Amino acid sequence: KFLDSDAQKLLLELGHELNEMENWARDEIDTKIRKFAEDKGLKFGQIAQPLRAKLTGTTDSPAIFDVLYALGKKEALKRIKNEESA
Repeated sequence: KFLDSDAQKLLLELGHELNEMENWARDEIDTKIRKFAEDKGLKFGQIAQPLRAKLTGTTDSPAIFDVLYALGKKEALKRIKNEESA
């Protein structure tokens, strides 16, 4: 439901933005995702729900910023890009 083709494209764009981050800190991840949503004219949930589903396989999880931080940059980006986990 949350991972239709439009959401997949959006997440790939977000993945490129996240990949450019040098400091993988929770607060900076939060700022980057909120700015991405704002720049796209979307509500935060329109990004967070597909991202949550992509990262965890469910729509229930801790705060999405905590999930991204806990996974680490490399693993989070692999999941966003549909690559096999290491």
